[in-house]
Amino acid sequence: MLVFRNRSGTALKVLTYDGRGYWLCLRRFSRGTIRWWPNADKPLHALQAQELAVLLYNGLPDRADFADEWRSIDPAVFTQAARAGASSSPSARG
Repeated sequence: MLVFRNRSGTALKVLTYDGRGYWLCLRRFSRGTIRWWPNADKPLHALQAQELAVLLYNGLPDRADFADEWRSIDPAVFTQAARAGASSSPSARG
């Protein structure tokens, strides 16, 4: 997915390929211009999906408070839940 903005900063264009063809979506900001855009010193800037969502609503992705990208999960929680589910299911009772 590629995201572009126009020179005046009043619209974003999103170009994507779905396996059959290309989609070009335009998001125009009727009440002003885009408030945030990456620096022009590098030609490409990777965005996470949640950052793009904030950008499409004219928010500030660098100031948004997102959950951690990867959170560690305690495997014991899943084993306890699986045991509790198996003991309460009708097939486990026999």
